[in-house]
Amino acid sequence: MSLKVKITKDRMTGTYTRQIISLPEVISEGKTIEDLKANIIDALMLVLEVKSHRPS
Repeated sequence: MSLKVKITKDRMTGTYTRQIISLPEVISEGKTIEDLKANIIDALMLVLEVKSHRPS
């Protein structure tokens, strides 16, 4: 599975933000790109879990 993401870097703090374009509610931050990768996976899993428990 391939998802398009948007990555930005805050010039003031140096932290990175990543958002999945097709799921805008999935967003995470990290001090490094490695942190960001792990955090976006956690965020995606949480959003998918919540969506699976919502009534149709």
